Amino acid sequence: MSMERQSKAPRDREGKLKALHSVSAWSSEHGLVLAQQKVDSKSNEITAVPLVLKLLNLKGAVVTLDAMGTQREIASQIKQAEGEYVLALLRQSRKTQSTGGELVQPSERQELARD
Repeated sequence: MSMERQSKAPRDREGKLKALHSVSAWSSEHGLVLAQQKVDSKSNEITAVPLVLKLLNLKGAVVTLDAMGTQREIASQIKQAEGEYVLALLRQSRKTQSTGGELVQPSERQELARD
């Protein structure tokens, strides 16, 4: 299952309508949207992802998120729901690289080091 953001701009010739921003949980195996949440106009997708996750049975599921969704709270929510996660990190600074290690459990670090 992957989480993705979408922006759908309706046709508006007068410029009065704004784009709809949403976060979706997508099943690549079945090719369908499992859940969707509108992103608040004064917010971003980080606030919508936990809401979408609450709607899903994550037990045994693998959740993938882009770098925006790589948050300790989100990773913790997935683990508490007995799911697994693959989170993206941007390689922008040494701080990002060192923070990324904190998201991986010590036992998982040993497994990754062996591979």
